[in-house]
Amino acid sequence: MSALLKLDHINKTFAIKNGEVKACRDVTLEINAGEVLGLVGESGSGKSTIANIALGLESVDSGEILFEGDSLKKLLHDDPRSYRRKVQPVFQQPLLALNSRRTIGWSIQEPLVVHGIGERSSRKERAVELLEQVGLGREYFDRYPHQMSGGQLQRVNIARALAVNPRLLICDEAVSALDVSVQAQIINLFLEVQQRLGVALLFISHDLEVVRHISDRIAVMYAGTICEIAETDEIFNHPAHPYTRALLSASSLSRHGASLDLAKFRKEEVPNEGCPFAPRCTFARETCSTSKLVQEVISTGREVSCVRINEILEGVG
Repeated sequence: MSALLKLDHINKTFAIKNGEVKACRDVTLEINAGEVLGLVGESGSGKSTIANIALGLESVDSGEILFEGDSLKKLLHDDPRSYRRKVQPVFQQPLLALNSRRTIGWSIQEPLVVHGIGERSSRKERAVELLEQVGLGREYFDRYPHQMSGGQLQRVNIARALAVNPRLLICDEAVSALDVSVQAQIINLFLEVQQRLGVALLFISHDLEVVRHISDRIAVMYAGTICEIAETDEIFNHPAHPYTRALLSASSLSRHGASLDLAKFRKEEVPNEGCPFAPRCTFARETCSTSKLVQEVISTGREVSCVRINEILEGVG
């Protein structure tokens, strides 16, 4: 099966006041048509950079992005609107994603106007239909954002993203600003939309429980590196990478591995070469900080970036 979206050996570095931050280190990631890929990691691990690269909002230093087998760079040069119609975002702050001076109906119709879809009457009908599909109704069409709750606004943003029939939704912390009870409702809405329309999701979150509930596969990210990719049950039941084990342990969702104080993570402790997790890893040896890190397939459906992974899995300390 060819990937819907593929990030192939992506590198991205940002200049900061006292040097630079490697937001992506040789990242390879695939999202298949109709699947939900969860992307998890600590704050600052590079998850939002991946989202912005996938949306075409950030360029890369090296590597290639392919969508439906075609170069994203070429797609954005030749026909950017076509790509943006197929790949839509759902961001963290639902209120900030909408125009506060415009009605909800206007906001949902705007993508249809931008992409030249339909006429005035059909656009209104489509907007009302979308409101109903996301669990709202016609009565919300003439409301303004300030008249709605956070959960209702996120439903509006989902409706807006779906207006142009995308193939992929990029959801960057799309439920983290919502109350826990509302989060569950929005997660269920995402699942319903995905199953009914067959749209793929890149679902980015720091909340492992949320990602576990929604994802078919999970990619675990640390300091710009994809540590591990596997099916959701495999990640939670049989974590392989030391960081995956520590992350699950720290979140009280698994008994694998040692505990990890996430508050100790600092960008300045990440080495420029080798494994970025080495300074915090209980399995680390000198070779971990000097060897080139490679994202390797170690079993069907599982990729891991760790030079000692075979020894770790065999129980060699």
